[in-house]
Formats: sequence, structure tokens, C-alpha cells
Amino acid sequence: ALMSEAVNEPVEPCYNFLSLYTAAGVCPVHMDSPEAKWTLDICLNQSEPWPLWISDVQPWPEATLDAALPWWHGDDWEQSIKQSPTAHFTAYTMQPGQGIVFSGSSQWHYRDAMPAGSAASHCDLLFFHFVPAGTAQLARAANWARWFDIPELAQEAGAKSAARVTTATA
Repeated sequence: ALMSEAVNEPVEPCYNFLSLYTAAGVCPVHMDSPEAKWTLDICLNQSEPWPLWISDVQPWPEATLDAALPWWHGDDWEQSIKQSPTAHFTAYTMQPGQGIVFSGSSQWHYRDAMPAGSAASHCDLLFFHFVPAGTAQLARAANWARWFDIPELAQEAGAKSAARVTTATA
């Protein structure tokens, strides 16, 4: 109920996770998958402040693959996104016990390398992700073949799941 009030629409939880960053911590620029329309990021503990950079709401990247948008093209696409004149990134620095709500699947976000401190530097974050009420099953690609009655989508979703597992364990 609190999250629905915060984002001004009825929502339901989709997934959550705990991230324990060490002194080598970095979070590359990215947008979350559709299962994360809304993100509640809570700082549990940290050795020092570590800013989270969040852009204005942006079109989904696949919808903007266009030569007219030069920020997306080139070898250093992450830096190009960070410097995009339409992104308008703002830094948010939380203290333990504080949180921030944003649209993870519609706003680029990142954390630069953790500030140089000691080998004991750390930041522990808890993430809760929400979708509009009634859409949690629809937001999961693994369900698309059944929902849309297109069996070929099951193969696509399976390939993406396998790629995620391979990436996560590499």
C-alpha cells in the first residue's frame, strides 16, 4: 500500500534481492527489465556514501535504436548515455536506513566505482521491484508463449534465461 501511494498507481511486488558490494563495487549504467517498473532501493549499511545516479524517464532502448540518436552509437555507449543531453542524470546519496523510489525500467541508473577508501569499504543495498497491479505474470517473458498463444516465444524466453544463468555464473 505504501509503494502504491508513493508511485500513484496500484502495484504488486515482483521480485527483490540483496546486493553486498565490496571495495571493488561498481554498478554499470543500465535499465532494469520490465519486471522492475518501480524500484525501491534501500541502503542498509555502508562504509561511506556512494551516490546512485538516476536519469529522467527515457524511452526503452530498443525503441530508440535510431541513427538520429548519436548517444546510443559507438564503442563507449555507457559514457555516451551518461553524457546524453536528454538523460539529465541526478546523483542521490543515501544514508543507512534511507531509500529511494524510481522507475528502474524507464530510467537509466548507475553507480561509479566505489570511492577509494579501504579494503573494508562496502555498501549493502536491498532492492524491491514492483509492477502495476495485475501484471506480474505478464511481465515475465517465460509466460509469454502461454499468454499470447505463440509457442515460439517459449524458445526465445528459454534462450534468454539460459544466457542470464551463463552470465551470472561467469
